[in-house]
Amino acid sequence: MSRRFFEAIFEAKQKHRKNKHHWLYNEISLTKLLKETGFSKIYPCKFQEGNCADVALIDNRPESLFMEAIK
Repeated sequence: MSRRFFEAIFEAKQKHRKNKHHWLYNEISLTKLLKETGFSKIYPCKFQEGNCADVALIDNRPESLFMEAIK
């Protein structure tokens, strides 16, 4: 499916901006996007685990996808 198709779905105007999703990524699609953007070392992480010093403070949704990348 094309990027335009997904943009039409997820960019729809919503009343609650806080919960607005711009894209629905999975590990494969996010890895591809990060590579296209110039990141080289890309890997998935578990909830509140990773190399970011404050990861336990910023990860607050255990059901989310967590990835780290180095440019």
